[in-house]
Amino acid sequence: MQVSVESIQGLERRMTITLLAEQIDQAVDKELIRQAKSMRLNGFRPGKIPLAIVRQQQGAAVRQQVLNQLMEQHFEQATEQHALHPAGQVRFIPNVQSEGLTFSYQANFEIYPDITLQAVTEIVVEKPQVAITERDVEEHLQQMRHQLATWHPVGRSATLEDRVTLNFKGTIDGEPFEGGSAQNFLLNLGKSQLIAGFAEGILGHQAGDEFTLEITFPTDYATEALQGKTAQFLIQLTQVEACTLPEWDSETLQKLGIEEGTVERLKAIIQESLESQLHKFIQQRMKKEFINKWFEAHRAIPVPGTLVREQLAHSAFQIEKTGRKLEATAREQLRQRIEQRIAVGLLMTEVIKQRSVTLDEARLEQYFREKWRDHEQPELIAAQYRQNPELMERLCGEVLEDQAVEMLLAEVTMIEKSYTFDELIRQTD
Repeated sequence: MQVSVESIQGLERRMTITLLAEQIDQAVDKELIRQAKSMRLNGFRPGKIPLAIVRQQQGAAVRQQVLNQLMEQHFEQATEQHALHPAGQVRFIPNVQSEGLTFSYQANFEIYPDITLQAVTEIVVEKPQVAITERDVEEHLQQMRHQLATWHPVGRSATLEDRVTLNFKGTIDGEPFEGGSAQNFLLNLGKSQLIAGFAEGILGHQAGDEFTLEITFPTDYATEALQGKTAQFLIQLTQVEACTLPEWDSETLQKLGIEEGTVERLKAIIQESLESQLHKFIQQRMKKEFINKWFEAHRAIPVPGTLVREQLAHSAFQIEKTGRKLEATAREQLRQRIEQRIAVGLLMTEVIKQRSVTLDEARLEQYFREKWRDHEQPELIAAQYRQNPELMERLCGEVLEDQAVEMLLAEVTMIEKSYTFDELIRQTD
């Protein structure tokens, strides 16, 4: 086997591999003999078909199969010999044989970049300081009351505290547009996430009313085709409902699993839950800030375009098969996120290798418990993961990454800043 390697541009490489034709012929004969043992042909006993007939019928297909196997096999050997680490798919291009003595082919591919890690001591990360107050607990208590509310129809005009059921049909310049219509749509007027002006336009109307709202989409709206456009929505309001909030009596509390049946016990549980949420919010925020700044410090590292294109194609397919159209701007934003994710993954791999980070089994078990804690059958989900090597590898990778980030966070410059619980949640979201 003869091998030559050319650097094309950046991470792109072209490898030319030459094999002896005799080597290929021997591999083809070996495969033909193997197939002849199980081949069935009228007039011949199994395993007794002459090799010449097998070659006549299967020779071309077997030769192509053997060539594909040999190209992959010798490419793998050549990359090991030249200490190259291919990234993504490899494109094999057989050369036309001018003589029967040799066979050569090209392999076009990208390699993973060499990583030089920058010191993290200059990176500044904010560490939020938050104390859970009685007011936080009370607000959460009220949120729970609204979640347990019962709704009943009313014969008056809609207010912000109500929810409504409606049909609507949107048009722009008289033409309907994708996502602009719905039937029996349930909308909580005080918590609407629809385009600004939609919920507000329903206030003051009552069940049975038909009216038109004129709404202008923001210039930065997610769907490019609608940015800055003015739409007319024909509204049919079919129902207005008001809510009744429950009292914190023993019956309501027991439905929530509070066996003691006291509001004080519920508040204690809420306090514990908020403390747990707080810890997660702070960790998520610090990790996100660190990774963004860490990525910026390593902007010069090239990312294999093959990996970006492969992951972009996969992500775009997953999005578009749900019926959503991926506009050009959204596609570019997705590409940038994928490029950052790949770059950070390369950095993490290098940190884990250089610092010999090993998986903390106790932490993995804790991760299992927390990840499916609220699931109806957490043991079943955990068992399914443990039986799937691919899922387990992904899960172990997440835990290793968290371990590496904590190790790096211990070396950055931390600055403390005070927040209320709500401020931190809003900024994290």
